[in-house]
Amino acid sequence: MKCRKARRLIPSYAELVSRHRKSLDEHLLSCPHCSREFSSYLKSIDLCKEAVCFEESKDFWGDFWVNLNLRIDPSPLWSRIWTKVESSAGLFRTPIWGPVPAYIFSVFLIVLLSLGLYSSLIATQRMVTFKNDMVNHELEVRGTFDDGEYSHYVVVAAEERR
Repeated sequence: MKCRKARRLIPSYAELVSRHRKSLDEHLLSCPHCSREFSSYLKSIDLCKEAVCFEESKDFWGDFWVNLNLRIDPSPLWSRIWTKVESSAGLFRTPIWGPVPAYIFSVFLIVLLSLGLYSSLIATQRMVTFKNDMVNHELEVRGTFDDGEYSHYVVVAAEERR
């Protein structure tokens, strides 16, 4: 095992699988630098355990909750009311029928879009009015074609159509 991999495995020594632990142990026996790092790691763990060691009195836990509640500021009235409103509003946010309403809304939206596109296709065949400064012409679009460079429109004057 290389030193780089060994240094990466040292912090997780306790959780290692037996074959990885065995290869790490073999490397630590052969490499003085890694073994010094491992021993300093173990010393730091022991120091942490000593610092965390806490001896509580017999009535510590009995008074703990009372003292804690005295130290915590009570929440304002509006905060308590808002918490109750949010918890009851959660009932409305929970879907009762699952995804069914979403499916219905999606189908409804597709139908509306389809009708809107269809009506816009029909609207292209209606009467078109072209105005300039001199003459006002009412024309009906009969067809279109594209020659690659320009779009050509076939129109009929309103007088000819009648």
